[in-house]
Amino acid sequence: MVSRDTKVHLGTVGITFLVLLGVQSAGLLPESRSAISVVALVSYGAIFGGAHLYLAIRDDDGMVPAAARWRYVATLAVVLSAGVAYIVAGGVAVGPVTVGTIALGVAGVAAAVYLVAESIDAYRASSI
Repeated sequence: MVSRDTKVHLGTVGITFLVLLGVQSAGLLPESRSAISVVALVSYGAIFGGAHLYLAIRDDDGMVPAAARWRYVATLAVVLSAGVAYIVAGGVAVGPVTVGTIALGVAGVAAAVYLVAESIDAYRASSI
């Protein structure tokens, strides 16, 4: 039997692809390489974070606890925002470093914090 999580994930992927196809057929896709990259990042966020966001808002603890879903969505938002900053203004200097360097650092720290938080939560859940 297909789980509720799988159904929601498949629905999110389907909706995202339909929106992208609709935007493309309407001629609304941007021409610049950086704008297309941003659209790709937003699509990635919708595909990988949309289902988790939906299930977290509903407080549905199906296969993954709601708290873990919120952590995933928050981390994904930070990493994708850093990706957009890297694409749009990666070469701009802020003092001695570029925005791209800062964005990569932010994404790396967010990923590390996420892994530590998930590890701590899993450890606490296993010791009960």
